[in-house]
Amino acid sequence: MASTEVSSSQASAAVNIDEIKECYNKLDLDFKSTKAAFKGKKTSELLRSLIVLPLCTVQTLRTREELLLVGLKKIFGEKLYAKLLKSTFFGQFVGGETIDEVQQTMKRLKSCGVKSILDYCVEADISSDEAEKKAVEGIVGGEAKIEPVGSVVDKATVEKTLQRYTVHKEFGDRRKDVVSARTYFYESEVQCDKNCDIFCASVDAITSAIGSWGINCIKLTALGRPQLLLKLSELIAQSNNFYKTLIGSSWDDLLLNKIKKEEFLKRIEDHGVQIDEIMMQKWLETVDFDENGFVDFYDWRKLIEEHQRLDQIFQVYNVKTKRMEPLLNCLTEAESRETVNMMDRIVRTIEYAKKHNLRTMIDAEQTYFQAAISRLAMAMMRKYNKEDAIVFSTYQAYLKSCLRNVELDLHLARREGFHFGCKVVRGAYMEQERKRAAALNYDDPVNPNIEATAEMYRKVMQRIIKESQERSPGSISVMAATHNEQSTKNVVEMMREANISPSSETVSFAQLYGMCDQISYSLGNAGYSVYKYVPYGSIDKVLPYLSRRAQENASVLGKIRREVGLMSRELLRRIFTFGGRFD
Repeated sequence: MASTEVSSSQASAAVNIDEIKECYNKLDLDFKSTKAAFKGKKTSELLRSLIVLPLCTVQTLRTREELLLVGLKKIFGEKLYAKLLKSTFFGQFVGGETIDEVQQTMKRLKSCGVKSILDYCVEADISSDEAEKKAVEGIVGGEAKIEPVGSVVDKATVEKTLQRYTVHKEFGDRRKDVVSARTYFYESEVQCDKNCDIFCASVDAITSAIGSWGINCIKLTALGRPQLLLKLSELIAQSNNFYKTLIGSSWDDLLLNKIKKEEFLKRIEDHGVQIDEIMMQKWLETVDFDENGFVDFYDWRKLIEEHQRLDQIFQVYNVKTKRMEPLLNCLTEAESRETVNMMDRIVRTIEYAKKHNLRTMIDAEQTYFQAAISRLAMAMMRKYNKEDAIVFSTYQAYLKSCLRNVELDLHLARREGFHFGCKVVRGAYMEQERKRAAALNYDDPVNPNIEATAEMYRKVMQRIIKESQERSPGSISVMAATHNEQSTKNVVEMMREANISPSSETVSFAQLYGMCDQISYSLGNAGYSVYKYVPYGSIDKVLPYLSRRAQENASVLGKIRREVGLMSRELLRRIFTFGGRFD
């Protein structure tokens, strides 16, 4: 029996190595093979790209796009205007107006070995003033308390943290200085329910078109009031300040260093804190220790599954009053209800995708939301990723803390024994984050330059792939979502060195629809797991998305020139071999 298992294992390993060699040898790592890179594109689509992509770099069009669109609509009328957009910018970057149209797009991608992540890209077309007004609407209670954190942490640190995680009207329009991420503004609980319905409808569209070949993508700011995520993030940050000062270790260090309950109490006593045994016991009941007695993060299951109030979950021991006190002033009834609703919507979208054998990707957002989003994503992994990677979190490599955050979450997943799923991106909020940090006087969270971000991306991918080798097969799933050819090459080489087969889904790749096709189609053609983010929505409602695509392409002029050069070569190849499809 043992010899049979060994021989079976050896045969499987041999197959993997053969597959790795075959796919690697088939892939043009310089992404210069235009036949492979554009085999899924009609000649008419190549011609469209050769017109649209260079137009994205014309500054006059970008700065006066609104006036131009209004003018075009007046000149051509509604129907011709829609046809013009659909045959140019809309057709380039959006998968379709309706579910039926986007399903056809996904089927075509699948025929070229490219899977889909469906992304409903409709945004509220509101003014900057309206956006700023919405950012501060509904803020009533639930402010973070200076005490009991202030009984341990210095006032300057508490105030700086408070500033970072407070709504500031001048930064209320979260679309400013963001070129590659859609933005949701809170309108009502009814609208959040509609957003949840839309995410579930996306699941239906994916399964109908391509079965379980796709991933559903969600943003948590679409499923509830963003201020609630802001408050959650501040609670996490203030808790970290508290433990770092009181015990000499940050909450992250407590997790990574496996400090037991006894050591936890000893450190408190070593800092001269007099402990009230009854109150301390109550405190320890709020802290989540695993079965081995090691300290863990706050028990988020109480929030997600039991609907316990935030002010009941986030409590610490006030060393002055010797009492357990919440880190949050009492929430209003409306805020408590909205918190429960948000958690229910997150669970509903994931459950619905899981029921249809699809995975859910939770997008990253601004750093002042991200602490809460990351912890909720990990809590969802803990709940759903027991047998497979159902839920994915997202890490932004332009952040200085990216590798540290990945280390922390890998550690939690390993210790709790659940599958770890993630997407690694460069990030969409760099300029906005820098301006906000400078204006509010807190540390800039962004890497100093593009080289540092590229290096961070490499280190993060390397660390996750290393973890996949140390844990059991299938315990790790990572998506390298990048338009950078060098980063893609690096990851492919890491896979080869680690003997990771492309079909294992341990590592996959992703690019936006209408961009960097030379990467996507080349990988798909060679047998690697690759996805396209496929946006959809009606023409009049996706204009903000199209505007961002134009802005993003303008910011990477070198990449545009390369893509245009490759497509021009492919067009000439088709013409001179009489193989072009002019349709």
